[in-house]
Amino acid sequence: MAPTTVLIAEDERLVAEDISSNLKALGYAVCATVTSGKKAIDEANRHAPDIVLMDIVLKGQMDGVEAANQIRIQFDIPVVYLTAHASEEILQRAKTASPFGYIVKPFRKRELRTAIEVALYRHKTEKALKQSEQWLFTALRSIGEGVTAIDSRGCVTFMNPVAQSLTGWSEEEAVGKPLKDIFNVVHEMTREEVENPAVKVVETGRAVELGDFTLLIAKDGTDIPLEVTANPITGKQGNTVGAVMVFRDIRQRRRTEAETRILQAQVQEAQKVEAISTLAGGMAHEYNNALAAIAGSVELLKMDLAEDEDILSYIEPISRSTRRMAKLTSQLLAFARGGKYGPKTLCLNDFVTETLPIFRDAIDPAIAIETDVASCISCVEADPTQMQMVISSVLNNASEATNGSGRIIISATEEEVDEELVKKHPDLKQGRYVHLSVRDSGNGMDEETRNRIFEPFFTTKFQGRGLGMAAVYGIIRNHYGGIWVDSEPGKGTVVHIYLPCVDPEKIDVEKPKPELARGTGTILLIEDEEPLMRVTRKMLERLGYRVLAAQSGKKAVQTATDHDGDIDLAILDVGLPDKWGTDVYDLIREVRPGLRVIVTSGYGMDSPAQELFKAGVDGFIQKPYSLATLSGKVKDILERK
Repeated sequence: MAPTTVLIAEDERLVAEDISSNLKALGYAVCATVTSGKKAIDEANRHAPDIVLMDIVLKGQMDGVEAANQIRIQFDIPVVYLTAHASEEILQRAKTASPFGYIVKPFRKRELRTAIEVALYRHKTEKALKQSEQWLFTALRSIGEGVTAIDSRGCVTFMNPVAQSLTGWSEEEAVGKPLKDIFNVVHEMTREEVENPAVKVVETGRAVELGDFTLLIAKDGTDIPLEVTANPITGKQGNTVGAVMVFRDIRQRRRTEAETRILQAQVQEAQKVEAISTLAGGMAHEYNNALAAIAGSVELLKMDLAEDEDILSYIEPISRSTRRMAKLTSQLLAFARGGKYGPKTLCLNDFVTETLPIFRDAIDPAIAIETDVASCISCVEADPTQMQMVISSVLNNASEATNGSGRIIISATEEEVDEELVKKHPDLKQGRYVHLSVRDSGNGMDEETRNRIFEPFFTTKFQGRGLGMAAVYGIIRNHYGGIWVDSEPGKGTVVHIYLPCVDPEKIDVEKPKPELARGTGTILLIEDEEPLMRVTRKMLERLGYRVLAAQSGKKAVQTATDHDGDIDLAILDVGLPDKWGTDVYDLIREVRPGLRVIVTSGYGMDSPAQELFKAGVDGFIQKPYSLATLSGKVKDILERK
């Protein structure tokens, strides 16, 4: 180990030689001996000694006190003063240099060694403490939470950058000020002032924690929700000499929690919609089976009693009601499919007139609903089910806005959308549109609500219900239209919906009622519903076909296997009690490889029947079906090459 190096600053030559001799005898290395403060600084810079022995009174313009100060500041080298006599003024100045010891001349060798070793130890300890403090301050300044320290008087001694950013106070501004002047916290709900936690710690000596509903009022007046903890700083005697406070901004956490709640609500809503869709699909399937039996029976009655006008007058309302119910079940199926876009040519004046009674019962009877729909407006291309959902949602919002009394006016006109309107509403293009508006006499909306009405999950209700205006917006945009809202508080609301007019050449022309397509051959009818089986069998027989009946998958396979003769076609119901339709199809095709198969279902073609289409079935008939539809489909499949 290299010996400790010492720089001697002593202007008395004999004293300097004596000190140097003693140091060498004690095992120290003397790097230089100088006689002035200026030279002491120069040699300290050149040799970087471990310690300096500095005479307080030196010759020249710079005495030992000033030289010691410079060496301490510039090189962080410990200085031990050598002194025999000095004025009181010089001694007081010497103290300001924070010397690491004094040696009074004349001295003994043992005193010299003791003074040097104590000084070196103190310097080492002080250096380690400074490094530790530096590490601590660096750590406190780099962490992502606000940290503020105060002394026993409650005044700020330290603020890290995060604390400065949150409070709006710089450390230079804050240090020395009472903490309560720069850290003002209130209760989020009541806005009442909350006792400063760090100040309370100094007073009580116990840790304090502030949880939810704590707001920091920053220097610029911004409200920042915080979590705050404060702990005491304890002195050597166990007394509280200050406090350190750690606080964190919880705005991002709240946003994350809100997003999580929205996501959970979205998942729950999706699950609810899926459950309702499953229920709607199942109900539509059962209704369609029942309606198919009714519709088929009505058609058979019409055939048998074609000459009896009185009976036909009773049958016709049944037929109309059956068609109406079939339309409703098709809407249920459309909902179960998730509202897939199935456009049809609609005349909005007829559509509104037919649709309004469906929703009227759900609206408070005290609310007057008026319509002003022009009879000569053009048609639009739209999905009827989705448009009913749009009208339902808009009417529901208008009804709730009127608070149980008032008016709702539904109007429809045909308008030319010009360049000026397109500038205001870029969703539109120039051209002819049908303008559907729903006006209510309700409370109206402020600008903030109006600007957010089409945001997903936005609602002004305690609990959101219905389709939601975000979904309404999506439906209208999918129809290449535009939608916006005009509203002011106390002046009601108008929802404007624009849908492009259909080119007259594209409007569907009503097709003439087809003639019944009769034929011959053997048909395997696979249907588990007894009434529908009986009616469909009669219908097929009236058309000229021979019918083999099977009310289960097992019976169908057995019949296909045991029948002695040709089977020209199978009509297969998807929902059988004992086997999946796909399994039945595969099994009867094994027995009859070339057998043609028509699938029928109370569900839509895009539900269970879809798997059968992938397997290769030849056609599909949606229940309930008319005799004409059945005859045409059977004839078409049988005559395919």
